[in-house]
Amino acid sequence: TYYNKIFISHSSENKLLIDEFVDKILRLSCGFNTSDIIYTSRQTTGVGLGDGIPQFIKDNIKTSSLVLFIISSDYRQSEVCLNEMGAAWALDKKTISILLPCVSFNCLGWLTSLDKAIKINDSESLDKLVSMISRKELDIADWNRQKESFISKCYEIQIPQTKEKGRIEKHKSINNLKI
Repeated sequence: TYYNKIFISHSSENKLLIDEFVDKILRLSCGFNTSDIIYTSRQTTGVGLGDGIPQFIKDNIKTSSLVLFIISSDYRQSEVCLNEMGAAWALDKKTISILLPCVSFNCLGWLTSLDKAIKINDSESLDKLVSMISRKELDIADWNRQKESFISKCYEIQIPQTKEKGRIEKHKSINNLKI
């Protein structure tokens, strides 16, 4: 299947990692042009000056052939993200759920829980994703280099957040102890 335009439904809280995904996976490895990627957290792929954000999102979900849900705990708490998910579902768009490293499969919402999701930092899952959406013939050595570099970034970017959230959860549970 040829995908002409990809809409990335994501939380802006996860911008650093998704920037890497767009650059290393979608652009360099799969051959997508910047103009074929709708990613609102970057000026070159998002809403133009003077454009309305809700209309931009609505128009681009309609015209995209693939919607990627980049799911994190921030995604699940975002009204905009959940609206994007619902719009893609209502428009019967081809979707793929991609879980960030700190997210488990049980965090998928009911709209996506019946579809196979992938972990963004899983080598085999990335191989399947790229083989499914790539616009160009993959150079295996180059792809493996890009993939390993991206997976390393996943750990560099996400682990500090995960540790911080773990510390917060630990403190919450200590404060709720009953004696």
